[in-house]
Amino acid sequence: MKPIISIPRLTYFLDDRHEPDSRRIDIESLDIFPGEWIAVVGANGAGKSTFARLISGLLLPHTGQVLVNSCDTRLKAHHAQLRETIGMIFQFPEDQIVASTVEEDAAFGPENLRLPQPEIMRRVDAALDQTGLSEFRNKPPHLLSGGQVQRLAIASTLAMQPRCLICDEATTMLDPFTRRQVFSLFKELNRQGMAVVFITHFMEEAAQASRVLALRDGRLTYDGPPAELFRNETLTQSLGLEPPEGLKYARLLQPLLRLPAQPLLLDDLLNAIETASLPARTAFSGSQAPTGYPTDAIVQVKNLSHTYLQGTPLSSLALENISLTLPRGASLGLAGATGSGKSTFLQHLNGILRPQSGQVQVGSFNFSASKLDRKTICQFVGLVFQNPEAQFFEHFTGDEIAFGPRQIGPLPNGETLKERVKWAMALCGLDFATYKDRPLVYLSGGERRKVALASTLALKPRMLLLDEPTAGLDPQSRLDLLQHFHALQENGITLILSSHHMEDLASLASHMAVFNRGRLERFGLAQSIFSDLPLLETAHLEPPPATRISLALQRRGWDLPQIALTYAGLEQALEVGHE
Repeated sequence: MKPIISIPRLTYFLDDRHEPDSRRIDIESLDIFPGEWIAVVGANGAGKSTFARLISGLLLPHTGQVLVNSCDTRLKAHHAQLRETIGMIFQFPEDQIVASTVEEDAAFGPENLRLPQPEIMRRVDAALDQTGLSEFRNKPPHLLSGGQVQRLAIASTLAMQPRCLICDEATTMLDPFTRRQVFSLFKELNRQGMAVVFITHFMEEAAQASRVLALRDGRLTYDGPPAELFRNETLTQSLGLEPPEGLKYARLLQPLLRLPAQPLLLDDLLNAIETASLPARTAFSGSQAPTGYPTDAIVQVKNLSHTYLQGTPLSSLALENISLTLPRGASLGLAGATGSGKSTFLQHLNGILRPQSGQVQVGSFNFSASKLDRKTICQFVGLVFQNPEAQFFEHFTGDEIAFGPRQIGPLPNGETLKERVKWAMALCGLDFATYKDRPLVYLSGGERRKVALASTLALKPRMLLLDEPTAGLDPQSRLDLLQHFHALQENGITLILSSHHMEDLASLASHMAVFNRGRLERFGLAQSIFSDLPLLETAHLEPPPATRISLALQRRGWDLPQIALTYAGLEQALEVGHE
């Protein structure tokens, strides 16, 4: 079979020096065939996004060549054919939104293919329906949530009906329900013959590919089936990866369940639990729900509502009559489908958005007051945006992280600015010497997210608001960051985070607020929320993997008085059950 993409050899330099020690992409002899499903994995900065742009023709190799349907991407005469053959969904979807309404953006590509108008509208209707955006077809893209923008980028690419689809973390900002829907759509397109190159940090997604490409420092380190990669623990760890959820939990359960094989996927493990020959009924004590919080509140929200473009034909209700009280010493997780109001709520907790109606009290700050001391607020409440570029001011990484502390004047206790920057960078896994002089434009998406977090931590706030803090991070970086967040909590910092990664919320949040179409569906202890399956289904969410496994064991008759929320909680509970 003739490859749809072929790389005899290529080198691409990631900076302007083109020196032997420059960061670069080096690929030798790679072919991608029609109908293949290929997952591309690797740590942040490994070169995955650059690789995607090279095989799509958006970047041209400095040496060597990329052939798409035997057409050299370096030749301008071939570019029209490239655009018909290759479709790409960017890591930052807002970069590919070009029109003033959702419908017009989905039509932009087919119009440039000079298709008949009826065919354009047929493709647009199908793409919006496939991505769940039909009801927003007349809405301006800038009024969509981050997850909805990602779905629009997917729809606009699907409307082109390419022969090869390149997805650069296309499901990162989607809620669990929508992520499964979109991933199933990609799999169906693949079954119909479309080649799919899927860059992902979700190892469960990578495990479903027919072939995995692993990059490290710009070089292709592994090319083969997913099972061979993930069952090699040494190789997996060396690449900064972790096993898929199914394999990770199967290894934990193996001594108890005596599984005949270790499944890669969580659904396969759950099916195995349903049919496995289990030991006798076992006493099981899961992780305990947090108790003993002081009665005074660190956050108090009463009857908060917010409408974007209020009083105009484009008005959009984002929050409706939200009320909750977070005890001092607690932490809060925000969950809900894309567009449910989580980011809007977060931006009310540091004064970026002021209450249109209702009240917001955070610490000693009343955000309904006519005058606010912005500088003091920024030192008390720090916000890390969903899109890290939205909070960048400087050109170089070190300067960006130093920007906030520079604004507040001399640091306490004789601390120097350099010491503060090094401290913040270390917390986020950024080596000071390596990154301080690196331009932000040369960083990967995950590295930019780390810089955004470090620049906020450099202010040493007492409360940290995090909007999708681990999105775009490789598995090892995500685990390291979660450990840093736990350390911050132990030092008295209050965390409030929004995330589509349920295990992150289960690990960090004592309390949960579930949003649904701008309304607060439920507020309470995380243990109670994650055990309420009808509630999660209504909100397009799902329990964390440890909770799903706990419930499966409970259905098989194991004594589970408390449901585990995290891997560590399940591991501890299993040990207790065998004492």
